[in-house]
Amino acid sequence: MINIYQINWIRSYKSKKVAEDYFAVDVKTGNITYVPVTREAVFDYDVKLLTESNEYERALAFIQQARELGHGKADNILRNLEANPNQRDKATLLQMPKRR
Repeated sequence: MINIYQINWIRSYKSKKVAEDYFAVDVKTGNITYVPVTREAVFDYDVKLLTESNEYERALAFIQQARELGHGKADNILRNLEANPNQRDKATLLQMPKRR
């Protein structure tokens, strides 16, 4: 297994760019797995999984992780999915849900 770290475009609290998110490459099979670590990377990845793929359960796990890391928009997505589980429009998912 080889890990390839990505320099994040968001600076850390120390005003330095940090390599935290990484790709894990399995040397034997050639499979590449993206492993987001930072709050923004986890959030961006879950939105991409939810809107561009059929990996709904995996996307929900990443949304929960982004929520635990304190990303505010993750709450909006979860509430919008609670109201309409079939919603896949990114703009609609990111909006503040209507009160009932």
